[in-house]
Amino acid sequence: TPTPTPIKPDDGNVKTGESSMPLTAACAVLLVSVLAVLMTRRKKNRE
Repeated sequence: TPTPTPIKPDDGNVKTGESSMPLTAACAVLLVSVLAVLMTRRKKNRE
């Protein structure tokens, strides 16, 4: 997972602020999609 900006406890919240929300949402969607693909592949392999 590429990180464009290093997350710091102090500067991170100030610089990113609201812009960090869409990034986290996108990461969550990607994680869910990857998990779904892995689960479907495992189910296909079992069958």
